[in-house]
Amino acid sequence: MIYEGIILQRNHDLAEVCLPQRRKNRYVFLPERVMELIRPGMRILFMGQEDTESAELYIAAGGHP
Repeated sequence: MIYEGIILQRNHDLAEVCLPQRRKNRYVFLPERVMELIRPGMRILFMGQEDTESAELYIAAGGHP
């Protein structure tokens, strides 16, 4: 399943992402190279499983709102 999220904040390899359609936030591990490109407020797409609380969601695409 693909989710749309908005980056709320980021650290070295962990980003807090708001998932509006699920009305909750997730913490997502991303490669350092990707973390250098993303900024708070950016909209991104993730692939993941709906029934998991795991932060193992993978970035599919990115861009500004």
